[in-house]
Amino acid sequence: MARMSLPLDLIVDITSTSVKDAFMIGKLNTLCINKYDPNNPQPKFTEAHQLSDVVLTYGLDSDMYGFASVYFGVISKSATRADTLYAYNWCQDDVAPFLNGARIALLDNIQRLHGSFNLSLSGIEKEVEINFEMADSFTTAGDILQEAIRKAGIGLPEETEELFSKARAYYNPVTQGFSIVSGGKGAGQTIGFALPVKAKEIQEVIQSVADIDSFDNPLTLKEWESYEFALAAIPTNTTFKISYTDDTGTQETALNLNTNKLVIDNATIKFLLQVKATDIKLIITDPDDDNAQANPRVIEVSIEIEMDTTLDIHDKLGLTQDEGATAEAGYNGLATLSEVLTDIEGNNGNYYVLTTSFAFDDVRGQLHEFGKFLNASNDRFLGVYSWNSKAIITTKDFTKEFQGYNGLVIDYQTMPYQQGLVCGYISAMELNNPSGNYNIAFNDATIFSGNALTETHHYENLVNNKANAPCKFGILGQDDTIYMDGTCMGTKTNSINIYCANSFIKMNQQIALFNMFKSQKMIAVRGRQTQGVVRAYLDDVFSKAVKANIICRGATLTTTEVQMVKSTFVDYVDDLDQLIRDIENNGYFYAVTNFDLVNKTMNIVEAYVANTPAKKIIVNIYILGA
Repeated sequence: MARMSLPLDLIVDITSTSVKDAFMIGKLNTLCINKYDPNNPQPKFTEAHQLSDVVLTYGLDSDMYGFASVYFGVISKSATRADTLYAYNWCQDDVAPFLNGARIALLDNIQRLHGSFNLSLSGIEKEVEINFEMADSFTTAGDILQEAIRKAGIGLPEETEELFSKARAYYNPVTQGFSIVSGGKGAGQTIGFALPVKAKEIQEVIQSVADIDSFDNPLTLKEWESYEFALAAIPTNTTFKISYTDDTGTQETALNLNTNKLVIDNATIKFLLQVKATDIKLIITDPDDDNAQANPRVIEVSIEIEMDTTLDIHDKLGLTQDEGATAEAGYNGLATLSEVLTDIEGNNGNYYVLTTSFAFDDVRGQLHEFGKFLNASNDRFLGVYSWNSKAIITTKDFTKEFQGYNGLVIDYQTMPYQQGLVCGYISAMELNNPSGNYNIAFNDATIFSGNALTETHHYENLVNNKANAPCKFGILGQDDTIYMDGTCMGTKTNSINIYCANSFIKMNQQIALFNMFKSQKMIAVRGRQTQGVVRAYLDDVFSKAVKANIICRGATLTTTEVQMVKSTFVDYVDDLDQLIRDIENNGYFYAVTNFDLVNKTMNIVEAYVANTPAKKIIVNIYILGA
């Protein structure tokens, strides 16, 4: 609604007196950009809630483990710590779809397997036949699996054959299971979980037989085939039947001729297998009617049935979803850090602090990319980069070229994964109390001891490099105190020190929307214009919150949130589905209800999508001024 003009003599104040559901910001989680490891393929985005999650996903030798061991090691005086660590796995090359199998407990279980499973690569499904009898280790078993998958694609057109012929399969020591990587890379490429072997198509076999004496003896029939024997010469009135023995004794089944063709169809073969028939014979009776029955005879041909011994092992290799396997589609690589940051921004996850587990290849160039992105995010993100150039602390204004990037924290690195310590401190804080002090400590206070900036001029050079920082946030030693307005107190600063830009204080802008209604005066007027003016004011508040990224747009409400929104606004909105779309597109929706000039009260029901936490619904009640 457009803002209405306000007669000054009718202006009154509206002041909030209570909040029905207090706004809880929670914690400022960190997202760490990690370099993609093709030997341990991972989804683009991963999430960990403790160090053991990182170990299971990335392994003990990974950069992510080094970072997370420091990050999750930070603990506050009130025993709070970082709840979540997000990771973005950056690959500059196109990424192939992969299937990470579940843990395989015993090699013996693999060595006994000889069978098949079906594998689908980008919609092309083939049977993989494999024999692990020669596997003397998990590594060898992985090699055997790879050879079988590549062999499965033989005979396909060249483009699709490469999906299999260039596929990789190996035992992954991190997941302790098999990993399969498709030969196709990039967006649109897919991989499926292991599937049961499909029943073989019945093959029609046609044989020419000279006469009734010319059948092979024994006659071998295969479980997946059906037979037609074309006889060149058949004595008059010759009959054919199959004799066999089952649990009840000797049985016979007549066979019919179609002109000169004897048919033993697949249904007959399957039946004989089903009843576990033994002593199976084809019995041919020739009454010799052509010669006045002078020389009648019976010919017996032994029948052997070759069974399909292929074992379905699709659920024996840890490659099904029920066993705990995970499958990810391929995606295109991103060449630059800027593209990665844009991709992260579009994900709209519940994280605020961005950093890397690795050093930039082009520090200056990529710091500019990082800084431009952070500055343009309008305080939605804070970026931390630990740089080991001593010029940062020995040369005045060394990083002056980066001063214009609000939100970029450049830290002097004295220890590996020091950025994990900085982010850990930030992410361990409970931010639901925007005033007072917060005591923080590292659970191993000596980890960075002796490597801190102890010389005053070094610290001052680092501080002076941030021109647009009105406040200081110190990464402190044990028992030091930080006030939420940025003031540092304490003398035990035996760890690193950093100087933050405006964005670290503006983390409280998430709380500011709550405070805006809790304590800030609102404009209203007496009479019928009151509702219109209040709505105009709220429109202005919410639009500014969107512009400042306190409220973000373009998020998708979860099923639970959709139901919550619908139940909250069912009495106020006719088209609830349109309401959901409006909230996701605009970032918010509100309704002014129960406007009572007698009791001087009104209710504002609002739903909005905030950056942290990702989505929140709150209800405020206000008292109108006299």
